Amino acid sequence: MHGVAEGLMIGRMHTLRALRGSSLLLLVSLLGCDQLGVKDFHGSKILMTMSGATPTPAGSHLELWVRDSVDDAPTHQDIVRVLASEGRHPDTTPCASSDFCPRAAYKVIPAVDLDDGCMIVTDGPNRGMLLWKPEAQPGPADTDRQLQTAAILKRVCELSGGLPGTGEVVMRETGKTCAQLGGQPGVTGPLFAFVAWDDASDGRPSLAKTEMMSPDQRLALCSDTDISGNPNPGGFWAKSPFAYSGNPLELSRPVHGVLLGTVDYQALSPPQILGGIEITSDWSLLDAREMWFTQTAATIAALDPDRVNCAGGSAAACRGNVLLDGAAVPGGTGTIHFELTSPSVAGLSGSASIQIALDRSPEQF
Repeated sequence: MHGVAEGLMIGRMHTLRALRGSSLLLLVSLLGCDQLGVKDFHGSKILMTMSGATPTPAGSHLELWVRDSVDDAPTHQDIVRVLASEGRHPDTTPCASSDFCPRAAYKVIPAVDLDDGCMIVTDGPNRGMLLWKPEAQPGPADTDRQLQTAAILKRVCELSGGLPGTGEVVMRETGKTCAQLGGQPGVTGPLFAFVAWDDASDGRPSLAKTEMMSPDQRLALCSDTDISGNPNPGGFWAKSPFAYSGNPLELSRPVHGVLLGTVDYQALSPPQILGGIEITSDWSLLDAREMWFTQTAATIAALDPDRVNCAGGSAAACRGNVLLDGAAVPGGTGTIHFELTSPSVAGLSGSASIQIALDRSPEQF
């Protein structure tokens, strides 16, 4: 769905479209039910793999851009800024005018990080406890809780072995190294998540800040609701709705935030291969010709898509340096395919397919 588009010149050659959410009210009268076709989705899905990526530096984030050739006179060429979210909450519901609803872009971050001071239990009687601590485990006996914590930390070692601080926390909590627990790290290194990220997400409290807190204090600092379930506007998650905290118990269900996928990951013990990223966009991107990611130190709010040159004082607003780039190659029916390479980072690569025909098979009723 191409919403109301606003044209901004990019250099001398291209036009940038900034999406403004639009809605269509369809009034149906004097039509039989068998004459009405409903198309549920008019945007695109971008399915990707990414290999060799490392965590995005603190204070930076990733932006996704697509060049297509939809006719937006006078240039007949568009550059579309594809955000993870604009005008929607993390659960994809539309934002009301009174809602706090920041735009979100992207970041590569450890899928599970023991330095995350908000990796907490979010419901039940153990709310606010660090989810890997013995006191957060079901037990019933203390020895059972210690064994349950050791099992969780073994999994953390498999996913995050090699990250700074992981071994120290595991040793302090269990008296054993990751190797002694049997947690063999992946052959490709730690598992990195590709997540939605807003301008406040870098402010996540560290473990050093929250470890000695009570559960109530931790909830007050981290959660958007208090111990009674009432709104907590001062909590970190209220200020950063897209902040990501991973979950070693169930990777696909993070403690908080939006997991869009993972960087390619392989491990031998247990044998596993993980990878794949999915981005849903309101843009239809029917004739995408090029796709690229940039890494920028600009905030999402302050980024000026017109500003390409990051030299001098422009870094606080420019698009950033190209991290991955690829031109369209022949794909299957209803898809446009890209092979992505990095002009600046050795070993970084990816592939992407845009599904563009998701609204072409309307349901009839």
